[in-house]
Order: sequence, then C-alpha cells, then structure tokens
Amino acid sequence: MENFISASSISEIVNHSSKEAVLIFIHSLTCSISAEAFRRIKVGLEEKLISYPTYIIIMQTERNLSNEIEKNLNIKHESPQIILVKNGQAVYSASHYDIEANKIPQNI
Repeated sequence: MENFISASSISEIVNHSSKEAVLIFIHSLTCSISAEAFRRIKVGLEEKLISYPTYIIIMQTERNLSNEIEKNLNIKHESPQIILVKNGQAVYSASHYDIEANKIPQNI
C-alpha cells in the first residue's frame, strides 16, 4: 500500500494536521465499494491529484482508530470514507461512491 501512511494513534494524525492538512482513508478489505474507492484514491495519489499526506485505516485490523476518529473528530463512521483534517478539525469528508480524488478540496 505504497503512497499511504499507517497511523498508530489518532494523536499522531492530529499532530500531523497541525503542520499540514492530512487525508484519512478508512478502508474495508472485504467491501467492493471500498476496493473501488481505494483504487480511486491510489490513482489520485500517483497522479498527484491528491497532494496531502494520506493515512490509511484498515477496518479489519484498526477498528479502534476508526472509533477514535469518530469520537475525536466528531465524524460518523462510514466505510469506505475519506476525511480531510486540518489543525485537528475535520474540514471535509466523503463516503462510498462520493470518494473521488478530484472532489477533495485543494490548498486547505
């Protein structure tokens, strides 16, 4: 899963977002919709349509991080889901078929 950053805690992501905006991708390995969203995000990163450092949270192994994100960023959990975080605040989110690299706000 090159181009993606693994997070060990929500505080790691929030701390990073105080320096620059970051994107979180919550991914399910068993969902076909998530597989398609993963493909779109991966292509967006490879083609430089997404300029943010991008963290990936795998639902099957990191559900606790997803729960922390929901609690700390006040975003209802969905999978697949992307959340753009700046200064510890969610500034954009999309889920399922709305996940597209060209819809992610730039220069936040």
